[in-house]
Amino acid sequence: MSKSKNHTAYNQSYKADKNGIKKPKRHNHTSTKGLLSPDHIFKYLVLYSHSMRFVHLCVGFILFSLIIFFSGSNSLRVENI
Repeated sequence: MSKSKNHTAYNQSYKADKNGIKKPKRHNHTSTKGLLSPDHIFKYLVLYSHSMRFVHLCVGFILFSLIIFFSGSNSLRVENI
């Protein structure tokens, strides 16, 4: 006898719905299991400090450009350099 039928989804949805189709659990806090080694803490601190340095540079540049724009001084314009 030939083998032709390998798979069917018959009765599977009924069996899944028998105990209720549950939503995935929502965790309020991510696990830090295995992340408390000194290497991971050092990497986190380095990345955080670099990102904050970039934020401070961006904020400083924006404030500087706003001061130049609203001061009305023509000394830093492209034509006068």
